[in-house]
Amino acid sequence: MVSRASKLECFILFLAALMLSVGPSALYVKLFNYAPPLPNIVVQLPIMGLMILNIVYRLREAVFGVFSALPFMLLILLALASYTWSYSPQETLNDAVIFLVSGVYVVMAAYLFDWRDIIRMSWLAFVCVSLISLFLYFAVPKLGQMQEVHVGALSGMWMEKNYAGQVGVFGAALTVARIAMVPTKTLSSLLGLMVFMAVTLLSTSATALVALLFSLALAVWVFAMRRNTPVFVISLWLTIFCVVPMAAMVIFDTETVLKLLGRNSTFTGRAQIWEAVRQYSLEGAGTLGYGFNAYWSEDYDFGNRSLIFEQLGYTANHSHNSVLELWLSLGKFGASLLVVGASAALLLSLAKIRHSAGAYFAIPFLGSAIVIGSFESTFAAGTNFGSIMLILILAKMVRQRTALDAQSGLAIFWYKMSNYVRNAQARPAYS
Repeated sequence: MVSRASKLECFILFLAALMLSVGPSALYVKLFNYAPPLPNIVVQLPIMGLMILNIVYRLREAVFGVFSALPFMLLILLALASYTWSYSPQETLNDAVIFLVSGVYVVMAAYLFDWRDIIRMSWLAFVCVSLISLFLYFAVPKLGQMQEVHVGALSGMWMEKNYAGQVGVFGAALTVARIAMVPTKTLSSLLGLMVFMAVTLLSTSATALVALLFSLALAVWVFAMRRNTPVFVISLWLTIFCVVPMAAMVIFDTETVLKLLGRNSTFTGRAQIWEAVRQYSLEGAGTLGYGFNAYWSEDYDFGNRSLIFEQLGYTANHSHNSVLELWLSLGKFGASLLVVGASAALLLSLAKIRHSAGAYFAIPFLGSAIVIGSFESTFAAGTNFGSIMLILILAKMVRQRTALDAQSGLAIFWYKMSNYVRNAQARPAYS
């Protein structure tokens, strides 16, 4: 039987979500005009220290958690080992340590916390960073808005608009899960959803907007699939009849789909980056890559990357695809581990859709991850909320469910209300 988490441990979970939102460390860099006196890891160190203490205190849960998410644990070990061959050893070491501490912490959290606590604390952290970002956008445009490219788009606490949009998407996924698990807080959840939608819209990120809509559609689907058997059967058949023709349209008439989404076949220049990376660098990445998060580092200057920049006509910061990015970092082996781990998390979430309340968050989140990961490198970083939540979902879905994890608060709420109505009808009327 897993011990219940204390209030202090819930607070550490909140701080961990705050750190993994990347907002505080990014804002620290921006406040010093992108030239801080100390590396931005100093902002994360106090929180990481608390996370490590919590891991030591809950060592039993951490050990069980490690074995629940083996593909990602192997990925973390590979990231640490890549220090020995990295073209930017210091950056690899910094990010690999954050990846290690965050990864072990969330697998411990999977055994320590129920889904309700995880959603509640993460949601609160994302509301905080989103409100601060909206304040910066309107009150301090120099910090809260893009200044050079995509001028005027919301960047908030972060370096660029695309990540700000992703935070809105992740926040929306947390919100729909909070509505299901804590129905008594529906009003505050809806207000939070408005905040997250505002962040996504003001970021002007088309990828984030598509991911947001897809995530909300999946949330509605999960609600339907978790209802009674007749609704479940109808929803299942409707899913089959809708998904098959939609998949066929995406495969055989991609141009029409892109036009409907307001995109073109270059995906705003991303296709050129993919082609240049494939042409000049993937073969050199081999089985183990160039080092974790090292390829685009300023410390790394070599011929092949220069050829990419020359072909593109500008300096790229990442490959705009999570699998491609991890292939560069940790080679074919690392990219394969990411695909295996994420696929396992998705399949287990779908298999447990009617048995685990975590499906309210896991499936919308993983759906948005597919969209975002196809066009951004977020899930290859290992140092942010998106990549770390993949680990938590897998560990949480592998472990044996608890009574709290099995039922959503919404189901309990409906059950209590129906009993109340039945009891009220059975009472005699008094004049």
